[in-house]
Amino acid sequence: MQVPAFELLMSRAARYAAASERCTSQLRRKLRDWGATPADAERILTRLVDERLVDDARFARVYAHSKQRQGWGALKVRAGLRQLSLPAAAIAAALAEMAAAGAPEVEGGPDPRLLKALEQKARTLK
Repeated sequence: MQVPAFELLMSRAARYAAASERCTSQLRRKLRDWGATPADAERILTRLVDERLVDDARFARVYAHSKQRQGWGALKVRAGLRQLSLPAAAIAAALAEMAAAGAPEVEGGPDPRLLKALEQKARTLK
C-alpha cells in the first residue's frame, strides 16, 4: 500500500522542522524543492505552525542569539532575518533581545569591539 503524496510530504516536512529550528520561508522553499504544490505547501505549513514545530518569532530569536555569539552585529543580523522574509515584528523582537543581552545598539554609536580593536592597533603603531 502506497502512502499518499501529501502525507509523505507532511512527514518529511515535520522531520525537517524538528531537526533544527526553521522559519516558514526555509520550509516553503524545501517543500517546493520536494515537488509540493503551492496549496499542499500552505496546508503543511499551516499544520506545522499550529503544532508549533515552526515559529518565525522563535526562529528569529534563536538566529539572532546564534549570530551574536559568532560576533555578528545587529545590522548584519537584521539583514539576514530580512533576507529570510521574516515578519518585521519578529525581527524587531529578536533585535531587542540582542540589545538587552549587550549587543551594540542598532542605530547607536560605534561597536565597542571595533573601538577596542582600534585602540590595540593604535598602540602597535606608535
